Amino acid sequence: MGVRLVGVGVETFGYKDFYDGNFWAGELFVNEGKTIHKALRLAKKGITSGFGLFNSTARKRIKESKDRGFEGNLKGDGFQLGGTFVFDIGGDLLYEFRQENYGEHAPLGDILEALGGNAADAPDTSDISAPEPRSESECPGDKEELML
Repeated sequence: MGVRLVGVGVETFGYKDFYDGNFWAGELFVNEGKTIHKALRLAKKGITSGFGLFNSTARKRIKESKDRGFEGNLKGDGFQLGGTFVFDIGGDLLYEFRQENYGEHAPLGDILEALGGNAADAPDTSDISAPEPRSESECPGDKEELML
């Protein structure tokens, strides 16, 4: 479809493991000041809402991830929720999905439609397993190159 995939994280902690684990095929950046998250008005849960990890959607996603060979931890900023945004080449917003709770993801069919595709062409992701790790030669540059 000729799209540019960009992922933005909130901290450098775990970046190398995430990148080396080959979990994202697009560009990956870190925005430690969360200026992008704030500009997009992405929610952040508080300490008491950490129990949201036990909601049925989050529990289902955690189990699916473990079954597929993904590992996780409880380190870093686990309270920041994310989203999926599709912009056209001019910067106009075509689609937005904002997490309201842990474990939520934008439906792939909705993303495809926003890109001018057909939702029926969305791949079945139920059998995705952990990807093969990247080689050392594919590792990105120094920390300054990763920062937004």
